[in-house]
Amino acid sequence: MRYHCHGIEHYHQATLGLLADKGGSFRLQGDGELYTEFHSKIRNLLKPEDYEPFQSGSEPKWKTRFRWALKHMRQDGRVLWHGRGQYEITEPGRSYLSTTALPLELMIEEVEQLENGEWRVRYFSPDGSLAYEFGGRASDLTEDDFAA
Repeated sequence: MRYHCHGIEHYHQATLGLLADKGGSFRLQGDGELYTEFHSKIRNLLKPEDYEPFQSGSEPKWKTRFRWALKHMRQDGRVLWHGRGQYEITEPGRSYLSTTALPLELMIEEVEQLENGEWRVRYFSPDGSLAYEFGGRASDLTEDDFAA
């Protein structure tokens, strides 16, 4: 089964970049300035459908994915959560941002769930050539994470 989408890793990268820009931490609340700043980091990647809500929600998909990115990075240790919307980048988050982050102009084109339950994700350059590929078991990922 294949899903076409924007890469959650781009959301991770943009979120960590915003944390770094804010001195290492920020407080996410309401419809505030942080959403506007985050949007400015990813707007060139967004398609019209990213401004539509998921079937179960009322806000644009890109805002939901921003919060998913924070959740995923809390789980893998790149971000700390101090309660009440307060987030802080960790040393693993800084390391990721400085050494392994993908250029934001790369677009994810394909996410494939293999028969053995593993995922394969492919990133493509603007010219359409394969730029990066990874895969493996991702028990915390679901089809909803890649819904377009």
